Amino acid sequence: NNIKQKFSSNLPLKEKLFQMEEMLLNINNIMNETKRISNTDAYTNITLQDIENNKNKENNNMNIETIDKLIDHIKIHNEKIQAEILIIDDAKRKVKEITDNINKAFNEITENYNNENNGVIKSAKNIVDEATYLNNELDKFLLKLNELLSHNNNDIKDLGDEKLILKEEEERKERERLEKAKQEEERKERERIEKEKQEKERLEREKQEQLKKEALKKQEQERQEQQQKEEALKRQEQERLQKEEELKRQEQERLEREKQEQLQKEEELKRQEQERLQKEEALKRQEQER
Repeated sequence: NNIKQKFSSNLPLKEKLFQMEEMLLNINNIMNETKRISNTDAYTNITLQDIENNKNKENNNMNIETIDKLIDHIKIHNEKIQAEILIIDDAKRKVKEITDNINKAFNEITENYNNENNGVIKSAKNIVDEATYLNNELDKFLLKLNELLSHNNNDIKDLGDEKLILKEEEERKERERLEKAKQEEERKERERIEKEKQEKERLEREKQEQLKKEALKKQEQERQEQQQKEEALKRQEQERLQKEEELKRQEQERLEREKQEQLQKEEELKRQEQERLQKEEALKRQEQER
């Protein structure tokens, strides 16, 4: 049907009424076609219910991932809603154009025929009212769809705000985790440094103890060496004294031997002298006897 048809003022009254009826029929055809490809009432109710069900299902387990899924789900619905709006908008444009022509035809009838043939005028008025009603129905459909779109956009905004809160909370927890990790790392580093310090001190103590032991060992060795030297000197001195005593004893023995030998010699000489004297006495006695 040609939705751009114009009302001819040259037609008789009944033909004008027939033309208005034809235009109303065109509107009904547009409405039927629109309802065939779009069921706004059912769609808006199902969409709202579907979104609410998904929100309720995820409500107790809400996180950034589930929020993103919900937002994507709502955006898919929004794309369908916008497609519905395009369908209704197109129908609205066509119906409005025909309704304007119906109003124009009705105005011409009332202006030209005034109170003549009130039945025709009444029928024409009914056509105007019906066209206006259908036009308003499309407005209601558009209003519902736009309200649903607005409702969904508000949900997206609310979910976006909630996502931002969750993200900030996650970032806060991440900062806390990183801070704890940093503190733990710093604690471990302090422990490592402290252990290194303690290990260094332990090694230094061991080194000092080792040096002390070595020094004591060296002192002990020196003491023992000194003691050995002293003992050797003492032993040498004792040996020297023993040698001196031995020499002294040997000298005494020599002197004693010499003394004994001298005594023996003297006794021998004395004996020889006595023998000589005895011989002389004997000779003298013999001489006297003679």
